Amino acid sequence: MSKEFKIQAIKEIINICKELISTKFDKKDTSKGQKITINNNNYSITIKRNCFPDHLSYFEDYYVDFNGSIQNQKIWTDFYLEWKNNEIETELIPANITRNPMTGNDYNRNIIINMV
Repeated sequence: MSKEFKIQAIKEIINICKELISTKFDKKDTSKGQKITINNNNYSITIKRNCFPDHLSYFEDYYVDFNGSIQNQKIWTDFYLEWKNNEIETELIPANITRNPMTGNDYNRNIIINMV
């Protein structure tokens, strides 16, 4: 699997997720554990919206489980998306999944594409 394919697959998956998140989730509902599952001829995707209203400031992220075909290659990946700078309705980006407790810096925004 080429680096170019991985980059293109990640872009395509994120665009699919952005569209689904913007159209399938109720923006006013901040209850925990909302989930959508979409199955079609190209992919099966589950997105779980995690809301944290009790956090110092409201926070939410989305867990994505994607299994499908991109450019006729069967792939699987799972990752988190979050709102850039925690500003709701801005840009969804791969989540900062790891935080260095010594520096407070977040790192490892990599989304790993696995062949099925």
